Amino acid sequence: MCGVGVGFNTSWKGEESKLPDKSRSVEFVIPDSREGWVSSLRLLIESYTNGGAWFDFDYSQIRLAGTSINGFGGTASGPEPLIQLHERVETYLDTYCKGASSSTRCTADVFNAIGACVVAGNVRRSAEISLGSVDDENFLDLKDYEKYPERSEIGWMSNNTVVLEKADDFAKLPLIASRIINNGEPGIMNLINVQKYGRYGKESKDKASLANPCSEIPLESFELCNLAEVFPSRCKKESDFYTVLEYATFYASTVSLLPTHRPETNAIVIRNRRIGISLSGVADMLDELGATELTRRLRKAYKIVESVNKDLAADAGVPASIRVTTIKPSGTISQLAGVSSGMHFPTFQYAIRRMRVGNDSPICQVLKNAGVPNEADTYSQNTTVFEFPIDQGKTRKAATVSAWEQFSLLAMLQREWSDNMVSCTVYFDPESEAHQVEHMLAQFAPVIKSVSMLPHTQEGAYAQMPYEGISLEEYEKRKSEMPKIDWKNFGGSDGIESRFCTNDSCSV
Repeated sequence: MCGVGVGFNTSWKGEESKLPDKSRSVEFVIPDSREGWVSSLRLLIESYTNGGAWFDFDYSQIRLAGTSINGFGGTASGPEPLIQLHERVETYLDTYCKGASSSTRCTADVFNAIGACVVAGNVRRSAEISLGSVDDENFLDLKDYEKYPERSEIGWMSNNTVVLEKADDFAKLPLIASRIINNGEPGIMNLINVQKYGRYGKESKDKASLANPCSEIPLESFELCNLAEVFPSRCKKESDFYTVLEYATFYASTVSLLPTHRPETNAIVIRNRRIGISLSGVADMLDELGATELTRRLRKAYKIVESVNKDLAADAGVPASIRVTTIKPSGTISQLAGVSSGMHFPTFQYAIRRMRVGNDSPICQVLKNAGVPNEADTYSQNTTVFEFPIDQGKTRKAATVSAWEQFSLLAMLQREWSDNMVSCTVYFDPESEAHQVEHMLAQFAPVIKSVSMLPHTQEGAYAQMPYEGISLEEYEKRKSEMPKIDWKNFGGSDGIESRFCTNDSCSV
């Protein structure tokens, strides 16, 4: 409800859960606040898990749809998304307590329903990552909508990732590969490497067992991401790159000193001081400089970040950060900087770039009035998808870069730069490379920390992909037809319109 992504695992076993006595209820008037929404959901869940009272919820105090939200920004959705969330969660928990659903399915359903509520409520984005066991068939089937068609309403909310936590788990890579070929999931998180290494080969213990939604930062429960992003390909001189890294490290290291409102979080932040200095435009640099020079610069850059962080920690009288570098996916931000996203090669030379905007956001009506191509969001209520034609520059396109080379770059970045994780979606050609997916995983999963894979198709793996490839002719046509936008009447926005992680793996 604070507008950040959330990671969760599905390890809950349903201990001491039972059907509540709904014949005896207590009224609860839900306060008109984020805390009020959260409290109502907690009470509902605890009715099943802690033997609590059953509640009749009074939604009358929640402000009407369209009302301005002062401070947090945007406009209110009214109580409908919360009512729907309560109805869904009640159904999921009833079904589980009656023995008709697994604990894995119940956990994922509840988390995904919460995410869908947050999006429908126009409260920022709601990216999620769901972590599960490779031995859990219920987890592996969560996005099989032929088996569970009812999950299509909420299942898109999370990226689902299996956790490899012991040597025997790697024997399941053929099973994982077959699922990836079919629908692009699950992703993989190598917990052995997460907890043993910083950069691969450099032993450094980490207690993290979870991850953020885009899987660039391993986290302990209640821990937060603390990221700063640098665009080295935009630096005119190599020395400028290193100077910018010093500023980024200063910024993130300073933020790590700030307390939050949660004592559990503060305790972990104080112990770890984890930060993530990220690079975008890596593919641009690779094509411009070559692999040897890129490797040299990354090695030098890591030493600078590590040294600056240690010096700052000594000045502040705190431990140095347990981890300092990462590669985040960087969707919208890299677009603003005019570089490729994170370590990814541009998906297409010419593409339709889709952006999701809440219907109650002031910018939504401005874009509609201007005639920017748009359609209703297939996945989320109260949201419109706008389309813009883009030219992604001269860097090689993902369709021309083998999945093997993408994996090699991922492994190099995990070895030379990122002591957290590298957020990476490896694209593979479904015609020529699908049969090699298992071989790729077997070769690279032992030396990386995380990865997801998607089949590369011109039209995209699902409806309303963030990028959809088009021809030069279609690009020129759409560009010529793009209307001029009159911004004179635009106002009242907090400037945060994105609803999802905007890289290729996190968007819907």
